[in-house]
Amino acid sequence: MARAKVAREARARAKIETGMIYSHAADLLGFNSKGNLPLRLTFCFPDERKRDSDNLLTMCKPYRDGIADALGIDDRRFWPVTLERGKNIPGGKVIFRVG
Repeated sequence: MARAKVAREARARAKIETGMIYSHAADLLGFNSKGNLPLRLTFCFPDERKRDSDNLLTMCKPYRDGIADALGIDDRRFWPVTLERGKNIPGGKVIFRVG
């Protein structure tokens, strides 16, 4: 139950933040057309621990869904999906780039 609540909150947060950025530009950027939209996830870790890329992508599922919700698209359009490592930063973060 707690995990589902966290996932719902993450999806809602991603939808709100994406909507603030892209709400007026979705048509101009081609998000409303058909076809694939490349998605790049840059992971900026808080430390040097080893991480499994499969798990990293799974942890980002609610955010991907929220981004797709905000853009009014099906998340199946995110193709290809690229994972890359950024510089380590305190607290860590993930940067999503669409298109």
